[in-house]
Amino acid sequence: MSAPTSTAQPMILAPDGKPFANEDAAKKYIKKQELDPKQFEAFKHQGGWCVFNLSVLPNGMKEMLQAATEKPTAATSAVSKEQHESEKFYRVIFQAKTNPNDEDDVPLSLNGTTILSKREVEVILPASYLEVADHTVKSQYEQKPGHDRKIVGKVRKFMYQKIGEATKAEFEAFKKSGNATRDKEISAMEHANQK
Repeated sequence: MSAPTSTAQPMILAPDGKPFANEDAAKKYIKKQELDPKQFEAFKHQGGWCVFNLSVLPNGMKEMLQAATEKPTAATSAVSKEQHESEKFYRVIFQAKTNPNDEDDVPLSLNGTTILSKREVEVILPASYLEVADHTVKSQYEQKPGHDRKIVGKVRKFMYQKIGEATKAEFEAFKKSGNATRDKEISAMEHANQK
């Protein structure tokens, strides 16, 4: 019998140290360990299913895991592939956070795939993801003394500056290096929480 897993770590694997075989097995683990289902969720990861502690995940990670877990439909996949073949790519810089409640990174999801981009550094993105950023808005409120708060307009949530065009090959290389960095960060968090 294996030692109990610490629930403070961001990701929990099956007792054999590998991802759970399927979603049902991961959910049964959550129930068997009497973990709070509002705090612990199962997502596809590392070729199987893992249980994630939402309370210790970095901002935007839950959305990225949800998007990776969603299954795109055949029609969506066909459109996505066709669109990706002729798509343009751009170098952009997302503005800094405007308030402490903003996400540290910029999560952009399209057709079940999420790209998480750093702020204030140059990143390469497909035009379709920049369109998602253009359409992601938040409400602006006004409250005057003695009156209820009211919405006075909407503003783009993820403002960015377009630096110039890039190639698909540059985007793929940039994405690959970002995925490697993300995997190292998750491993480092797991290692730190095991101590």
